[in-house]
Amino acid sequence: MSATRQEAAMRQVFERVVADPDLHWATMNLYYYSEYHGAEGIAALAKRAESTNPQLAEELVHHADDEFRHAAMIADIMTDLGSSPRPPLGIKYVDEFAALATASTDPDRLDEVELLAALNVTEKRGLFSFALHVSTLPKESKAFKLLNQVKNEEAGHVRWGNQRLAELKASGREAEVRRAQAKFEVIEKAAYETSLDIMPGAPIRHFRRIVDVAQELPTERQIPYVVSQFLRAANPLPVLGARWQLVETILSSAQLREQVSEDVRRMVAGQSLSSDSLLGRLAGDARRAVESLWRPQAQAA
Repeated sequence: MSATRQEAAMRQVFERVVADPDLHWATMNLYYYSEYHGAEGIAALAKRAESTNPQLAEELVHHADDEFRHAAMIADIMTDLGSSPRPPLGIKYVDEFAALATASTDPDRLDEVELLAALNVTEKRGLFSFALHVSTLPKESKAFKLLNQVKNEEAGHVRWGNQRLAELKASGREAEVRRAQAKFEVIEKAAYETSLDIMPGAPIRHFRRIVDVAQELPTERQIPYVVSQFLRAANPLPVLGARWQLVETILSSAQLREQVSEDVRRMVAGQSLSSDSLLGRLAGDARRAVESLWRPQAQAA
């Protein structure tokens, strides 16, 4: 899918989300988790950098403060939507990224290039999501004002990361920066797709993404990396938790219940489901997920 088509599809998703308070709350809950736990991770990195790179450590402290503040702003929006934050079920993007990234780096050395590349790629993902989300909100709403501020500050974080990486390239470390960027782009994509994947065969695709990440590592580290990540990928409980949370969301949302009722009525009447309906979208996702299990083998043949 082209970037333009992907953006259009994501905009449609956010339009549906904003129209349903329950879905909107659930989306904000994921934002809150990512911002708060991302801030904790950045604060921990700042502490590690204090002795070797005090300037970077200070910048990271400010960065973490911004993320903690973003989490508080998002919690404020969630309160207006009816409830306070709670831990989401399933595989969380920020946790999956941390697991894949940490295992790919040297635990005994804080690498400035890899740290900045990792932060930069996740900030770009956040900025993309916030920008599309904000574009679907009523401009007079409190949610628009707060989330737009978050978006603008995330744009500042992206600019900061771009500038720091450009400085490192100019200092003679361009090859090193490009390797780190390529690795963390693969890690970020794997973490994002895994956090959304609850269809049949999810653990298998999770494992394949881990193999993709391993291919970005030095040859001698590839097999140990895959082995260390195998049990996480094979664990079915997070995916089952995410599926149950989807059921809970449908049951708690009047709009989603109405969509499901209409879809069931059409099925009983022998009518085909619209590809834009809830069950139609889920059926399409499930079909593509099952097909993806066999597509690599077919291509290889």
